[in-house]
Amino acid sequence: MPAPYASHIEAPLGIVRTTLRDASLRILTAHGRDLQSGSGTVRYAGVAGFKVFYFTGEPGVIARRGPGNWSTPPGPIPDAVQHLIDVDAGAHVLGVGWRGNGTVLHDRFVRGPWEYELLRAAGMTAGIPQMNRVAPVGPGRGSRMTWPIEEIVGTRRGRLDYPITFDVLGYWKGMPEVAPAGTSFADLVAMVTECYDTCREADDEPDSSVGFSGFGFKAWLGERPFRAGAPKGRPDLRYWIAPHGGARAAAALLLLLSRSVCMLDQPFLEPSSRGKERVAHLSPLATLSPLRPSYG
Repeated sequence: MPAPYASHIEAPLGIVRTTLRDASLRILTAHGRDLQSGSGTVRYAGVAGFKVFYFTGEPGVIARRGPGNWSTPPGPIPDAVQHLIDVDAGAHVLGVGWRGNGTVLHDRFVRGPWEYELLRAAGMTAGIPQMNRVAPVGPGRGSRMTWPIEEIVGTRRGRLDYPITFDVLGYWKGMPEVAPAGTSFADLVAMVTECYDTCREADDEPDSSVGFSGFGFKAWLGERPFRAGAPKGRPDLRYWIAPHGGARAAAALLLLLSRSVCMLDQPFLEPSSRGKERVAHLSPLATLSPLRPSYG
C-alpha cells in the first residue's frame, strides 16, 4: 500500500512555527530586497510562488488581526523590537512574530503542503523523508468544496458538466478565465497553463516552459461577472497548487467542482451575495503596510 500524501509538516506546532520562520529568514537573506510603503520599509522576497515579508516595530504598536496590537513575549535575550513575518502562497497563509529568542507565535497559520515547499525554497529539505510524498494541492482557508487528495490525483479525464470561472493567482497579478461546459480535461490543462504563463509574464518571472512553481487557485461555478479584473462573489473553491501538481491538478479540481453542483446550496449561475472577496489584483505598494498588511 503506497504511503499517504504529506499534507503538512508532521511535528509539534511550536517546532513548525520556528522552522517556517527560519526558512523565511533564509529566503529573505538569499532573495530579499527592500520595498518602501507608506509606513516604512518592508523586506520582501518573491520566490517559488511565495511572497515573504519581514518588518519590525515597537511591541504593542503594530496592529494585527484580532483584538489589540501585536506584542509577543521576549525571551532571555532582551530585544526591544517586535519582529514579524508574513508568507503569502496565493493567499495569506502564515503570520508569525517573535522578540529576541522568545517564543515564535502566530496570528495566521493555514496548514498545507506549501509548508514543505517553503522549506524546499529555503534549501532546508535534507533529512525530511516526507519530501518525496508532498501532496500536490492543499485547500485554502474558507474553501467551500474540498476533496481527498487521492480523488484529485485520480481525476484525469472527463468534461465539465457546467461552465466554471477560475482565477490563477501569481505574485501580484491574477489571470481569470471562463471554461465553458463541455471543456475537456486536456483543454482545461491548456487553459490553466496559459493563465499561469500570463501571470508569470506580468510578474517578470519564468513561465511553465521551465516548470511550474506553486500558485493560488480560485474557482466559481457558472460564468461570473468581473469587477476590477476579478470574478465577483465568494469562490466555491480555494486551493494552493504545488509545483508538482501544476496545471493537471488544477484541471482536476475544476472537473470535480463541476460535478458537485448538487452539493452546493446556491444556484451555480447566480453570483454569490454572501460576502465580498478581496483578490490580489493590486499594485505591490497597496498591500505592504507594515502596520496592517492586507492580502487577497
